[in-house]
Amino acid sequence: MKEPSTHQNLKRVRKSVHHILFNLWDPIGVHHEPEAVDEYDVYEGHVVQMLFKNKTTNEIAEYLDKVTKDSMGLSFKSGKSKLIAQLLKGIDLNETSVENWKPESYQVAIIKYHWGQLPVERLPDVACHALEKGFAGSAILQIAGLMRPTGREIEDLVPELIKELGLKSLNKEEGGKVWAEDLILVADPIV
Repeated sequence: MKEPSTHQNLKRVRKSVHHILFNLWDPIGVHHEPEAVDEYDVYEGHVVQMLFKNKTTNEIAEYLDKVTKDSMGLSFKSGKSKLIAQLLKGIDLNETSVENWKPESYQVAIIKYHWGQLPVERLPDVACHALEKGFAGSAILQIAGLMRPTGREIEDLVPELIKELGLKSLNKEEGGKVWAEDLILVADPIV
């Protein structure tokens, strides 16, 4: 069994698991209800243990399917549980891996954040999307794990997030030009 290196690391992993379960797995569809933020907390600990025990994607997906069917009495889509399990397995337990994939929309999301056009509450969604695409840096995971972030929690993480996503650090004028060019796109898959 892989041991968490620090209490802070364990806390970060648990927050990432929470964010993925609440915002993406969400079999009962309550992720838009702030009062339901603890709805899946009872399953988090077991999932974290499975990750540190290096359980397979299939084992984690089977657990999520079992919870959905047996504990919640709901039908389930096995494909969704497999996707969620893959995201969970993508959480960096050691805070070390970062891949080099950078869609233009991440740059635009960060620019919108700096211009005050992307609420701080949306940055965990951006970070979760990055997790889906294989990123797993420390700031990405910390931001993805935030449940109700404040500007104070996020502001120190954003410069590191920019580095981990392989983005350019732009001043406001340069950012405005990139954002303006992006406005011609039909849809932005993140924000």
